[in-house]
Amino acid sequence: MKDQTAPYFKLTGAPVPMVTSGSKFPYEAMHSASAEAYIVPSQAKNVPGGKELLRTMLSKDAATNFAKQQLASTIVKGTVPADGFGSTALVSQTKMLEAAGSKILTWGFVDVYGMNKDLLVVWNTFLDGKSDVATLTSDMQKITDKVRNDSSISKVEVK
Repeated sequence: MKDQTAPYFKLTGAPVPMVTSGSKFPYEAMHSASAEAYIVPSQAKNVPGGKELLRTMLSKDAATNFAKQQLASTIVKGTVPADGFGSTALVSQTKMLEAAGSKILTWGFVDVYGMNKDLLVVWNTFLDGKSDVATLTSDMQKITDKVRNDSSISKVEVK
């Protein structure tokens, strides 16, 4: 979004507020639901090579370069400087994650229930201006209802 954001616009984030005062955490930092899982299969053709790739990729230098190029935080701590490489959004995200400590919540329902492909279609249609809020809301509800009503899908209970 860097190239499409006006230079005077200071993009920032805010912690996710909880619905009730009885929540375990008054505020929680939400981390991207698209967090990647880094694995090397035990039966891979080159397990040592795979581990070396991960070691290199997750080194402080490589993670810092990724954060700088993508203006996104990584799982490697200490890779974003105080100025967020000039990104107010990255500064605010980093501050929220640091303030949350271990109280970080990841919304993974899209991946858990396999809804991402269907949701991308309705969101992209909306963002392209080809549908309105009512249609977006209705289509998202239909996708969610389909998952909710499918007894073959194991549901995750959130407390």
